[in-house]
Amino acid sequence: MKKVEALDGKGMWEEKLCDCKFFTSAPSFFQVNTAQAENLVEQVMSGLGGVDGLYVGDLYAGGGTFSIPLAKAGANVVAIEAAGSSVRDLRRNAEINNVDVDVVGGDAARQIKGIGQMDALIVDPPRAGLAQSVVEDIAAARPGRVAYVSCNPTTWARDVVRFKECGYELASVQPVDMFPQTFHVEVVSIFKRGGSARYRPSRVKSAFVPLLKEAKAHLKSNRKNKSHPEGWLDVCGSTNGNRTRLSALKGPRPNR
Repeated sequence: MKKVEALDGKGMWEEKLCDCKFFTSAPSFFQVNTAQAENLVEQVMSGLGGVDGLYVGDLYAGGGTFSIPLAKAGANVVAIEAAGSSVRDLRRNAEINNVDVDVVGGDAARQIKGIGQMDALIVDPPRAGLAQSVVEDIAAARPGRVAYVSCNPTTWARDVVRFKECGYELASVQPVDMFPQTFHVEVVSIFKRGGSARYRPSRVKSAFVPLLKEAKAHLKSNRKNKSHPEGWLDVCGSTNGNRTRLSALKGPRPNR
């Protein structure tokens, strides 16, 4: 998209997320279900632990959904984003919220090598997930923890194996029911450099197969019976032979 013309108004809209203000202009991306987006942020913040004074990277940063709350919590944040409109929004949002964020405009795969070693890292890539080279560059930056937010469990499961091969263990995973009455689910996962893992990366895909099948079955049943329960996604998966409950965080349907 070369140009967006505002016929009336400011040409952007305002959202409030985790006590932060966000202005988003077309064609920038922002989560439409803000109630559940807050759950995403809270899961990431909780998984990373205390970030005050830490050097934290944010790849595929968008308009600052994670960068701004992290900076408010005291982290030294460097955010990488490729889309020009989102880069402008991110800089504006940092100024509005009176926080310092080092914004780097460019492709994450190319820019990550230039930001040096980090204490922690957040990645929120598109549905295609992370390229193998990006995972290797993340490992080279040696963050103690990596928060991976995914909108595609299939490519996420592939990337879990790649992180394992680069010395990172999957410590926790939390599905988030971002779009109720659909089979789409966001995944918030935390990786730790070395150490033990709660979930086996080689078995992660098997855990999400029943989750997605159950979600699709619920969707089909809801359409047939014309019933639409709020936040229905609550299913079980199996990892390493043990029954592990994977309960999606529930929230209200987004307005359409």
